[in-house]
Amino acid sequence: MDPLEAISSGSKEVHPDLEEFEGYGFALGGNNCTMLDADRGDVNQGFKDSDIIVEETYHTQPISQGFLEPMACVADVEANGRLDIYASTQGPYQVRAQLASVLEMPISNIKVTAMEMGGGLGPSFAWPWRLSRLCWP
Repeated sequence: MDPLEAISSGSKEVHPDLEEFEGYGFALGGNNCTMLDADRGDVNQGFKDSDIIVEETYHTQPISQGFLEPMACVADVEANGRLDIYASTQGPYQVRAQLASVLEMPISNIKVTAMEMGGGLGPSFAWPWRLSRLCWP
């Protein structure tokens, strides 16, 4: 099944037992594990005000960047339950929000410090499923 088919409503679930996997509390259900709403302003009004609207689907080859730095993380779990995370990420606030969701804890109890890293190519943005294994309460 291709990715678009996998995320369509009513498609066969790739991992129907996902809730049983430790550390995957952020799953939305079905084959979607995360969703980002990037709408800003009145989208319909933007379409009405536009002179030209281009709607197209583009496909490209899958790629994997060659990172020069390691993808690493240290989690310090304090006795009071506060987490201090030191990670090679370009999205510390997203990591904090997603960890709060995965670990079901207040976002105010998590501090993420972004360490030095190479280029920002996307995959270094956020990866809470890896981090959550380090700091499971």
